[in-house]
Amino acid sequence: MIDMLKNKNNRYCIGEDFTLTNDPSVFSAFRFPTKISDTIGILCHSGSFNFSIDLRPYYAEGPCLFIILAGQILETQNISDAFKGDILVMSIHLTDSIFADIHIRFPIKKPILKRPYIPLNENQLELIQDNILSMKKILIDKGNPYRKEAIINLIRAFYYGFSYKIHTTDEEITFSPNEILFENFLNLVKQNYTQEKSVSFYAEKLFLSSKHLSKLIKEVSEKTANEWITDFVILDAKSKLKTTNMTIQQVSDSLGFLTQSLFGKYFKRHVGISPKTYQKE
Repeated sequence: MIDMLKNKNNRYCIGEDFTLTNDPSVFSAFRFPTKISDTIGILCHSGSFNFSIDLRPYYAEGPCLFIILAGQILETQNISDAFKGDILVMSIHLTDSIFADIHIRFPIKKPILKRPYIPLNENQLELIQDNILSMKKILIDKGNPYRKEAIINLIRAFYYGFSYKIHTTDEEITFSPNEILFENFLNLVKQNYTQEKSVSFYAEKLFLSSKHLSKLIKEVSEKTANEWITDFVILDAKSKLKTTNMTIQQVSDSLGFLTQSLFGKYFKRHVGISPKTYQKE
């Protein structure tokens, strides 16, 4: 992700670890499904955008804070012409450096996965804008050998001052028993879809029959369990075909298919075209 921003205007960075930009054209890199390798924070001052993260659609309208975690698959559907905001990208290494100690006191990943979109009032927006302005001032001063350490501490200070909002939002979200089951099912699929593509595998893990699991998943999400599994496989395949240098054989192997031919037939059955055609489009 940071590599994609190298030639953009209005860009402030520290090597490969940290980039800050207000150029919305960077989102064009995600018009195809893309597995994110860094942590992305979007402070939307105004305007709106539509994203899909791990197959789930989100509509966000400013002012808001939107967070995308490394490992998630992002696809942009629409960015409004009125969009104004700041986009912050942190490498995994820097993210770990910042949050290693904090995570013990304030678990970070769970609430963000539940709700990556956090609406802001004007006071909260101004608070974060002031924080970002301080970051820009530090990043501009390239003679400062401690820019990275200063940025790390600024982000930590911001999190300690704002984390209550993330965790309050998390506490406000309640799930029914079937919705909890659905979340557990999705987590299992994300962990295993490259090797396990049968509903029976996930049903056994959740101590249900395949028929009962499929019925419950359909009631909650309007998609069958098998459709969710297939969608994750296809989403990952599209991401690798479009945004990496992997060959079709390598993509096939990474997704657990015994042969490239089987992968090709599976992909064409669900997408309508062959992996080779999709890759070249």
